[in-house]
Amino acid sequence: VAAFPDVQTVVEDLVVDAAAGKVAIRWRALGTNASRYLGAGPTHRATVITGIEIIQVEGGVITKRWGEWDISAHTHDA
Repeated sequence: VAAFPDVQTVVEDLVVDAAAGKVAIRWRALGTNASRYLGAGPTHRATVITGIEIIQVEGGVITKRWGEWDISAHTHDA
């Protein structure tokens, strides 16, 4: 939160497979890079970070999570 104090995250796609107990989420976060993050910055520029998460749910509890983030735009204008 310190690196992107104005961060806003948007869920762009959400797919639920209730029979398999899995949820897939594609998301995008936009914020101004105000302090060092993952070895870069502060850039004081708008930055977009995107990602995909797959979550396993068993008995109403998250039991596993797989995910990937794309931070390639971290040092570029959004």
